[in-house]
Amino acid sequence: GSRQRQRQQSVVQRCSVAMVRRLTVPLPVVGALNAASEADQDEVVAVVDPYTSGRFLVEELRKRRWPLAAVRSSLSLDEGLLSTWNPGVFDHIIVHRGNVSQTVEALRAIRPVRAVIAGSEPGVALADELAAALGLRGNDPQGPRLCCRWDKFEMQERLSEVGLRALKQRLCSSSEEALNFAKELGSWPLVVKAKSSHGGGGGLHLCGDTEALREAVIAVQESKDFSGCANNVALVQEFLEGKEYIVDCVSKGGQHLVAGTWACCKTPTDCGFIYDCIRTVPYDCATNSIQQRLYRYVFECLTALGV
Repeated sequence: GSRQRQRQQSVVQRCSVAMVRRLTVPLPVVGALNAASEADQDEVVAVVDPYTSGRFLVEELRKRRWPLAAVRSSLSLDEGLLSTWNPGVFDHIIVHRGNVSQTVEALRAIRPVRAVIAGSEPGVALADELAAALGLRGNDPQGPRLCCRWDKFEMQERLSEVGLRALKQRLCSSSEEALNFAKELGSWPLVVKAKSSHGGGGGLHLCGDTEALREAVIAVQESKDFSGCANNVALVQEFLEGKEYIVDCVSKGGQHLVAGTWACCKTPTDCGFIYDCIRTVPYDCATNSIQQRLYRYVFECLTALGV
């Protein structure tokens, strides 16, 4: 029935959102960086915003004996990110001052750059720009809807543009706009969050009525992202019933491979979700299996988003 179709749609849509959000580090670049030879010591690998889980990437590159340069996109990022900063593991440190050309020249002044890799979510956009400016492998920063790989609103708009299943949504600068959208949509609950994947505070809100929706929009608007900028708008999206999946992928030259699949077990609350656990899902090569249906949709999303 309609509920079953809604759940099936939820499977692929939720999978795509969670999966694309994880595309922080271009893993094919890392995989191509084998242990550095003596000749490679004249080159450097630049890691943009090497914070949080990016430290494991840095450790791996150090094991492979690559000279490393840290590029810090901003000095005013969220304290939770900056508390993981470890300058002692880098041979060079560059602070980006808002001018890509100047940062490129600063990197070139060190030594030839072998690769540019994002080390955490706030560094994704700058890593794309630097890699393109240096003629290195990376995601195209000039593609359609430039920020669709990390902006949750633009991501869904891009999927809709190319005819893929996408969430009904609206960017709201006031509670009144959100209430109007809820009235047009005609269904509850609604999800409210910051539009950026590095949105920082504001949280994820599951709203079952108008009062909860109003409070959630205000909470998001009063929060700041990891860069310290205000989240002036709130992203309001329809809620999809069904199981949430995460699909980790590696992409190179437009070809996508599945690295792992996960199913999320969560409990809805008055203000969001409690994730009880995340379980691995075994690979299944059967054409009509849920895994293959997920993979096909995810690959279409990756291609549409320019990954």
